[in-house]
Amino acid sequence: MDNFYAKYPADIDTVGVTSLDGMTGDITIVAGTGISVVDGSGTITISTTGGSGAIYTVEYRIITSGEAAAKQLTLANTPTSPGVVMLNPVGGGIQAIGTDFTVTGAVIDWNGLGLDTIGIVAGDEFVISYTY
Repeated sequence: MDNFYAKYPADIDTVGVTSLDGMTGDITIVAGTGISVVDGSGTITISTTGGSGAIYTVEYRIITSGEAAAKQLTLANTPTSPGVVMLNPVGGGIQAIGTDFTVTGAVIDWNGLGLDTIGIVAGDEFVISYTY
């Protein structure tokens, strides 16, 4: 995706601008490839277009007793590509999807898989990254 550029009048500080309230003069927004700019009802919406539009996230999870007993946890969001979810137990190495755990919808399951053999218990910590 190309960068988004905004051209401000000379009297506007372009670093960290989050609001243009009180601005006088014209503003020109130039959208690069993959960027959509929509002007409507006094609001300008700037968003990505094309591509997956997915958001990358990292969840830091401390396993609860219920998750340990069920041998699964539910992510905050449903991954767009379950096959590229990365799970790393804190203090351990990255686990292999299909071998150590599976992802179905927003649920990560390790029942009968590699993570199950190491005995995940309440208080264990996972770092999980994915796009949604």
